[in-house]
Amino acid sequence: MSRFLFLLLNSIEGKFTSGFISIGGSKEEHRWKYLSKFGYRTGTGSKYHLRVRSIKVQQTAEKKMTLGVYCDEEWEQVEEAAPCARIDKSRAKHTVKIKPDGEWSNWISGTLSQELRPHVWYFGIDDCKDNFNLLTRFRFEFKATQADGSEFSVEQTYMGYILFVEVALAIFFLVHYWKLCKKFYASAGSLHPVIWTLSIGIILQFIALCFNFIHIYSYSGNGHGIRAIDIIAEILSTVSHVLLTSLLILLALGYTLLQSNLGQLDIVIPIVFIVCIVHVLLVGFGKIKDDASYKFHENEGIIGWIILTVRLTLYVWFLWAVNSSSKEARTNVKLLFFFRKFKFASSSYFLSYPIIFFVCFMVAPYVRHYVFSIGTFIMQATSISWLTWLFLSRGDYFEVSTLNSSFLPGGNRQGLSKTD
Repeated sequence: MSRFLFLLLNSIEGKFTSGFISIGGSKEEHRWKYLSKFGYRTGTGSKYHLRVRSIKVQQTAEKKMTLGVYCDEEWEQVEEAAPCARIDKSRAKHTVKIKPDGEWSNWISGTLSQELRPHVWYFGIDDCKDNFNLLTRFRFEFKATQADGSEFSVEQTYMGYILFVEVALAIFFLVHYWKLCKKFYASAGSLHPVIWTLSIGIILQFIALCFNFIHIYSYSGNGHGIRAIDIIAEILSTVSHVLLTSLLILLALGYTLLQSNLGQLDIVIPIVFIVCIVHVLLVGFGKIKDDASYKFHENEGIIGWIILTVRLTLYVWFLWAVNSSSKEARTNVKLLFFFRKFKFASSSYFLSYPIIFFVCFMVAPYVRHYVFSIGTFIMQATSISWLTWLFLSRGDYFEVSTLNSSFLPGGNRQGLSKTD
């Protein structure tokens, strides 16, 4: 165990990026291409390395392109400039000699230094001297190293520690949750569907945390992690969130609380399924752009705005549902009191994601990943803990819901009757 922790915390971490670009031709927009980015900590001796080769050999002689290195302080100006004017805003330039036989170019290496604060550096390649008359496809490989030899970008430096703590806390909670479920089952003889739904959400979130940990640990060894595990982890976390959100909406509609027309949930379940599929697709599309110049956390960019819109739409649905149920329960004081508390607590959960999303815009790019990752973990952990207390303790929800009626044969709770 001690050796495992040593490897986790002291291994040589690495970033290795490989990708494809198409550059050249008559259009100026194809004369400059973004390659990758890396966040460097303060210090001297930070390094970067790049090599390029053509995919389809078209030239008969060696040709040249220019690698430009751009600091985050000028990056906004770089993006606004014309493609062939961007190289003038670079802090460093390197000539990349493309071999005519399709072999890799020699590694281009450089060093950077910064003393006041960390900076994100961007790398782009330029062909504005008309070396490639036709649009040509290339493959590139990029490596980056911190001044102290570590190769994790500054926004991911401590993610191994953070994920280790999160997984440890999750294991501790799972043991506690298992004991509570056993106690509930011993008293009631079964677990209600809302508890089963919560349990599935918890298990999915735990697997997602473990997969994230495996990905980061693998990343520390090969520089790119295990892509499939990273994607699966994000999908599982998303499905867990959708389950918890849907559970809150179902309760707001009156499930287990009011006499309603939900029946077998033949209307709500398809909607939940569609929302889940939409979330998964958005996550998948977002993963394609993981190394985009604008992306510093999982849901940044246009995909993040779409996800935000979907979640705010779900919140509007929740508000409508809980307000409608409150009107129906206006003659039941206990139920009405529960709906008020439930609305406040659930709103905190629904609004926490938009708050985290917008706070990320207010902080430096190199800390956004920490803010988003830690914030969403606290959001999920808090909501899961609250729902666990709500369903497995004999509190307000227990008194006014159908969970109370399951403890005694023929028993019933105070309030309105409802068929599960």
